[in-house]
Amino acid sequence: MTDARWICREWPDGSVYYDRLTGTTHGLSALAAEVLALPLGSRYDPDSASDAIAARLSLALTPEITAAVGQALDQLKRIELI
Repeated sequence: MTDARWICREWPDGSVYYDRLTGTTHGLSALAAEVLALPLGSRYDPDSASDAIAARLSLALTPEITAAVGQALDQLKRIELI
């Protein structure tokens, strides 16, 4: 992420984002990082994000994936990454 507000450190199982504005650190799951990497239009719509993640990971779209993507979107919105 190139935003001057955020510093990101990525690992295979997730990411940590440091918010320079508030001084807080936020851990993100690997799925949340995948959602954040989606094109802008897909990030804001839960159905589009679920479809894109399922396609990106070569998985069938299931209610479990939809729920997990919804949780990831909620987390990203809560910490103002989207």
